[in-house]
Amino acid sequence: MLQLQSADADVCVRLERRNEGPGSLENVRWTLQDIRVGPPGQVAHVAAASDLCWYSSHHNFRDWAHAWTGSRRFDLVLKEDGHGGPRRYHLYAFEGDALEAGTCSPTADGVGCIEGPIVLFPYEG
Repeated sequence: MLQLQSADADVCVRLERRNEGPGSLENVRWTLQDIRVGPPGQVAHVAAASDLCWYSSHHNFRDWAHAWTGSRRFDLVLKEDGHGGPRRYHLYAFEGDALEAGTCSPTADGVGCIEGPIVLFPYEG
């Protein structure tokens, strides 16, 4: 499990993911199993495999996750400050269509973006 929180604690994200072993780009392949996104008390929960996607990047430096709620898509991208440096994540919320099956991509098109980036940091509380 990975828990993230904004600096002001207004937004949190909790990810359940499964380690699928070594990937093709010297990375760890992850499968996103469950995500909860939002301000406390107003959290969107997505658990259906068809509505979740994880893109594993080279050395996992720029991993990207997508979640679709039926009316909103959340994109979460890892931002690592140098190899072994601190990690932060950028969260974007989109109104509009889900990504097509099998098209998990590390880039957002920006169309319909209603919020973001919201900067999140690992939380261990």
